[in-house]
Amino acid sequence: MARPPPPRARPPRPRPAGLPPRPHWRHPPAAGGGGGEPPSRWPSKKLVVGTAAGVAVVALLGGTIWGTALSGGDQPTDTALAATTSASEDDGLPILDLPEATTTTAASSEVDDECRADRGDQNSGAGVIAAWNHAYYVQRSGAAARALATPNSSVVPADQLQPFIDGVPVGTNYCVRTKALSEDVYLVDLSEMRPEGVQRITQTVTTKKIDGKWFVDVFN
Repeated sequence: MARPPPPRARPPRPRPAGLPPRPHWRHPPAAGGGGGEPPSRWPSKKLVVGTAAGVAVVALLGGTIWGTALSGGDQPTDTALAATTSASEDDGLPILDLPEATTTTAASSEVDDECRADRGDQNSGAGVIAAWNHAYYVQRSGAAARALATPNSSVVPADQLQPFIDGVPVGTNYCVRTKALSEDVYLVDLSEMRPEGVQRITQTVTTKKIDGKWFVDVFN
């Protein structure tokens, strides 16, 4: 039985007037046949991943700078630093930022690792450190503070110390915490509550016993 002839191809219909021309893709058809694909409006996965990684690195660096910027680093910023003299410029009372601080008054100089703002005494190393800060912040007396230091102490003479005390705003409160590292060396954590904000001073202080009384000797 003979097969019927194939249908004749219809001629292309003319496009109505006023329609835009048919699009012509810039990309040629693939080697295996088929029409070309228009370029994608979305970036490739490699580009997206690379961009995301770059953003993450920038965010990390920005956070580090900001943390470094928000924390203040280890640079001393207070005039109390210049109140002591030593071999290193970093010796003295470096100022660090502190979000908050609490004040607790201790009745005895024997209390260690307590935040205190009492008068202190010369019965122990911790006691004389408390007394020195009381003279500095409460009495605001360079002479009284210097009298609590050894003759060869890193603390400057009273007349040179007084201007630094005068530079502390009136109404500044404080709280000092001491941690014994040895019999005469203490890690001192001093919080300054100034009208404009709270600051923190950290250093090691060496004390010395002379004729039955304790004195501050070296601030590091």
